[in-house]
Amino acid sequence: MSYTPSDLTIEVGDQVTFILEGGMHDVNFNISTLTGQSFNNPVQITSIPMTDIPGPMNTITFNVAGTYNYDCSNYGHASMGMVGSITVSYTQYIHMDSP
Repeated sequence: MSYTPSDLTIEVGDQVTFILEGGMHDVNFNISTLTGQSFNNPVQITSIPMTDIPGPMNTITFNVAGTYNYDCSNYGHASMGMVGSITVSYTQYIHMDSP
């Protein structure tokens, strides 16, 4: 009952593929199953629907920096620890010309 890794740091423009290894799960980016409150993610992300078919569930490209929280909304899964977050950072590269 976990996402692996449960906390991930990536760069703006990176993609994350969620893969189901077994069971019946979803990836809920909308309303926290634990609190009933919005995750208030930097931008709205369409949640990945519940499935029991092992393999890739969906790939999401993160184009806006910030922290995105999510959980599994299947009954009891979030309370058993199936929660996660993705921190999307923006690294600005500075080009310096040599003399």
